[in-house]
Amino acid sequence: MQEDRRVVVIGSGPAGATAALFLARAGVEVTLLEAGSEHSTLGLTLRVAGVTLMNFRRPLRQRNNDVTRTGDPRAELWEEIAPGGLSNHWACAVPRFSEDDFCDARRAGEEYTWPIGYADLTHWYDEVEDLLHVSGATVEAPQLPAGRVRHEWKLPEDWSRVASEARSLGRSVLPLPYSYGSDTTFTFSGTPFNAFVRLVKPAMRAGRASVRFDAHAERLEWSPQDRRVSHVIYRDMRSLAARSSSLPGPSTAPACCSSRGVMSFPKGSGTPKVYWADTCTTTRWPSC
Repeated sequence: MQEDRRVVVIGSGPAGATAALFLARAGVEVTLLEAGSEHSTLGLTLRVAGVTLMNFRRPLRQRNNDVTRTGDPRAELWEEIAPGGLSNHWACAVPRFSEDDFCDARRAGEEYTWPIGYADLTHWYDEVEDLLHVSGATVEAPQLPAGRVRHEWKLPEDWSRVASEARSLGRSVLPLPYSYGSDTTFTFSGTPFNAFVRLVKPAMRAGRASVRFDAHAERLEWSPQDRRVSHVIYRDMRSLAARSSSLPGPSTAPACCSSRGVMSFPKGSGTPKVYWADTCTTTRWPSC
């Protein structure tokens, strides 16, 4: 493996975990920096044919320190510093964005317009949904494109009148797609699909990715000489010591990925190019 093909991924939430998995599959050496401790993701979920029989997870914590509320003082910020991020708590609903969602953003103004469209995401939806074991409708709707469904769900017969009325108004009523919605599964996480457990751990076992736990990323260092990001500076939360992870080799474009954004630093470019921003905990990327 070429040393100059190493990529550092920040965070093991859905976006970071997916990026790490696909990079590793492509033969790229991946180092994942995870702020949570190694065992903080521990939970237990037992489901039989999509019915939850047992579930345990630690409580979701609200962040109060370092938070400035400029609007409604009642606003709440919840976070999970653990492998998998907020996928430790999500409901596993995985509806796709539609073209209408991107049109709404464009109508809201240039500052809200996403730099990509639905057509740019379609290929990646097809790739990622195979990992999600989706249960849902196979019927296409303008507001909800049909995804790659492993188990088909249909509306119960007593919903047919509601669905008919919705169609007369130009709307649709469909079963909401869910990850692992019909599977029998036993997993040591608080949800049937934890991004770290389902995506990163298999790459680790295959020797394709390494993880540094308790590693809180603080900043990126830019090399004016090489005109690229050369190091990721992170803090070891166990010792509180500042450490550095280098990104060697100018021949490829290193990237830093997290569940808050994906940035590319092309060789020879003086400015990072933001490809998409993401604050979601589901596959409805790039935005919530």
